[in-house]
Amino acid sequence: MTNESMYRVLSAYHEAGHAVVGHLIGRYIQEISIVSGKGRYRGYCRFNAFVEDMNLHPEWHETSKNPELITIYYAGMLAMAYICAVNEGIYEYLEGSEQSDLEKIDQLLLQIGSDEQQRSYLKDKRWKQAQQRLSDHWDAVNTIATCLLEQSSLTGGEAHRMIRKSIGETTSDWRVEVWNMQELNDVKKTTYKKAANHKQKGRRLYNRP
Repeated sequence: MTNESMYRVLSAYHEAGHAVVGHLIGRYIQEISIVSGKGRYRGYCRFNAFVEDMNLHPEWHETSKNPELITIYYAGMLAMAYICAVNEGIYEYLEGSEQSDLEKIDQLLLQIGSDEQQRSYLKDKRWKQAQQRLSDHWDAVNTIATCLLEQSSLTGGEAHRMIRKSIGETTSDWRVEVWNMQELNDVKKTTYKKAANHKQKGRRLYNRP
């Protein structure tokens, strides 16, 4: 396996870890990709706090100081560490890939305003929570990572549906409903644009001398 192939695999699992734990905790996934960035590590898992706010879920806003955000930040590095551990000798953990997430964790802990002892307790608690979530739903992580390796990116709608299917969720989910509506609107816009282009082309042909 080439270094490039290994980096893609590890990036896919890192972002899949963020996505699956984010879904389980309640976040709205906007997009997942492993084609962004420079150097050894690339990729992102974007959530959309604006859509969450608009659907009466303000608990994920940057000012919310929600400690469960720490769980999501830890999930990426833990997912990468796990896939390296079970494939020892094949994959090597990408040192430094967790730096951005660790910085976000430290910033959030400072916003929460806890003392050093409390910060240590929160880190340990959220680390263990991320471990448990990933362990309970590793099949979902595998599913998302595999699709990322095949397609390089996923919309949030695709990710939410895949995760729900993998973990056996059958109840209604506002995030899927929002994505269904957005995708329907996108289809309507595309159809309208195509119709307008055909109409314009027809006019040019009709008016041609």
